[in-house]
Amino acid sequence: MRILDTDVCIEILRHNGRVISRRRATLDHVATTWITAAELYYGAAKSRTPQQKAEAVTEFLSTLPGLGLNERSAQRFGNIKADLEQIGQGLADADLLIGAICLAHNAILATGNLRHYERIKGLTIEDWIRGYVLYNFYFFNLQKSLQAPLRLTLEDISRRPYKNLADLEHFLAALVQGGAQINAEC
Repeated sequence: MRILDTDVCIEILRHNGRVISRRRATLDHVATTWITAAELYYGAAKSRTPQQKAEAVTEFLSTLPGLGLNERSAQRFGNIKADLEQIGQGLADADLLIGAICLAHNAILATGNLRHYERIKGLTIEDWIRGYVLYNFYFFNLQKSLQAPLRLTLEDISRRPYKNLADLEHFLAALVQGGAQINAEC
């Protein structure tokens, strides 16, 4: 499942051809969150034409399901927020909630906001605005914080979807170049 972040939804509402094409080409189930919906309605209310923008948001939201909080995502939110605060890397609650919902649904977050979401351990993100493939920044950030080689299993690597074989090779090369050690034993 792909969950659209607020910035991706805004780009669709602005008729960004690349983002719209990406959504059309996605074979996976696509949804958004009610947190994103609230942010979209907030943006509409602040615009010069609030009624017209709110109608566009309503029409857009009718095209995909909105996911909300459940007990699992609420627990994830609490753990993520505490972990980030402990290392002095706070994040806005809206972003934390969206990330927690993605993790609870084992979903990939489609966003252009890599800087915020890369802090969330285990969250896989896909940049639909700039067109990057897929990244799970947790591995890279973990290695930086540990200042030690990162050890990955084939299971860790196989959990990430790749666009094609070249993308997988690029990902593996970047890991090895960064000092990661890949354990091929199963």
